[in-house]
Amino acid sequence: MKATKITKEDVIRTFILDKSEELFIRNGFEKTSMDMIARACDLSKPTLYNYFPCKNDLFMDVHVRLHERINDTILEHLKKDKDRLAVLEEIVDSTVRMIGEHRDFLRVFNREYHHLTHENLAEHIDWSITNRKTMSRVFTRFLDGIVQVEVKKSFDVESLASIILSMFDMLFFDLAVNESDRVATYKELLFYILKNSVLKSR
Repeated sequence: MKATKITKEDVIRTFILDKSEELFIRNGFEKTSMDMIARACDLSKPTLYNYFPCKNDLFMDVHVRLHERINDTILEHLKKDKDRLAVLEEIVDSTVRMIGEHRDFLRVFNREYHHLTHENLAEHIDWSITNRKTMSRVFTRFLDGIVQVEVKKSFDVESLASIILSMFDMLFFDLAVNESDRVATYKELLFYILKNSVLKSR
């Protein structure tokens, strides 16, 4: 598959998002201005507005970018030709690492996203729904061969995939808003449930 060509505009956009994330962490959403972001990026305000029409869009795009990177990592893991339970553990571990790296921003986002406009929130909800449907379809195909026969008699795999994704989301949200010392225990409990009640053993 041919690699996507990275343009100068892509590089600048990524740079703006990186600098904006730093400023949002340092100052919070309310106290970060487009002037501050332009200065941090060494860009004129008109140039900044060419890339992002408002601070709300920037705040939302930093958040969406992280989730898109997590999704890309998950999809790469799902392509691996190896034990599927091991792949699931790798997915959790890599996602926990990525969330840990961006925990400070996620805490700011969860604390201040209510400042976003109705239009921004509606757009984000639409993105979240579409993203969940896509990931649910991928997980359904991945889980189909490893769900216990007795479980499949009572529940369809698509529903199981959606529930497992929700369990992952709860684990990741807890990591984003709380301290990380409980993550290992939660992960152990999650996989104990999956291995003993839902998925076939290795």
